[in-house]
Amino acid sequence: MAPMVKELWQDPRLVKLDKHDPAKIATLLEKAPQPPAWRVTDDVPLRIVHRRTPDADIFFLVNRSILDDYPNMTELLAAKDMDTGEMYAVFKEGKTIDTSVLFRSKDRTPEFWQPQTGEVRPAPCKETPEGLAVRVTLAPQASVFVVFRKSSTVSGEKRPGGTAGGPGRDAESGVATPIDGPWDLKFPAGWGAPPTVTLSRLTSWTEFSDPNIRHFNGIATYRTTFAHSQAGEKGALATLDLGHVAAICEVWLNGERLGIAWCPPYRFDVTGKLRSGQNELEIRVVNTWHNRLVADAALPKDKRVSRMYPEPRYGRYRGRNLIRSGLMGPVRLIPGP
Repeated sequence: MAPMVKELWQDPRLVKLDKHDPAKIATLLEKAPQPPAWRVTDDVPLRIVHRRTPDADIFFLVNRSILDDYPNMTELLAAKDMDTGEMYAVFKEGKTIDTSVLFRSKDRTPEFWQPQTGEVRPAPCKETPEGLAVRVTLAPQASVFVVFRKSSTVSGEKRPGGTAGGPGRDAESGVATPIDGPWDLKFPAGWGAPPTVTLSRLTSWTEFSDPNIRHFNGIATYRTTFAHSQAGEKGALATLDLGHVAAICEVWLNGERLGIAWCPPYRFDVTGKLRSGQNELEIRVVNTWHNRLVADAALPKDKRVSRMYPEPRYGRYRGRNLIRSGLMGPVRLIPGP
């Protein structure tokens, strides 16, 4: 093996780079006998993974703009706002990507496959000498599959709606109605947090004075009622937008389950599900173990809620900043389009 490696490094066709330079690598790949299956010309933080099956080319696209400044998870967890000392990297505003991606495929029709809803619809594209240019719009942290199948029966867009980036509709054709609460926040028994807290405004659990809420891990339930006086025509379109959610959430409206969301945009189609009058909204939120492990790392073994093996791993969390958790909103009802 060693002689083979030495021979490879001495091959004059091998281009050696002083450091990892994406621009130089992209240029070299473009000149290769088999260039990459895709290309992005705009300077956007779009990440793409390509897999090929006997029947399809599958591309997974994700807008990673929020995490671009942090090359690894250690740096991300250590990042904090220098003024407040709080974690901010995952929750600061990212930018929506609206760009054209060139796929080197000419004999297949591209489709958008939504990872959250399972919706499949034709992808807008334009034929070029090099392949098909597909227009992709992705909200921060949102993702979509672009699939090229040998045969496709997709004939048009289906509801629930959505762009290449998540459930619900991105366009707004009317004034959004805020759902301000008050909210009843219920915690499960046996975890130290109070049974119920009434909130006049939505905020991260890490901002509570009660340490059992700040470090809570598990499923907590938000409940509120709101008036909807404009029922509108039967089937009138409407979207429930939860705003910022630092967790995975499951949503219920008037006793009907709307579904689960784990990444932005946290939007749900509520067409035909609103009542004229009072509506009951329930949002179940679950966060990660991080904040609980930070608390337990500072406690003796018999006082800890969690169990981690081997025990020295608690040292990784000692003194760490807390990560925002819960529903932070603003929660809105968006009419149309």
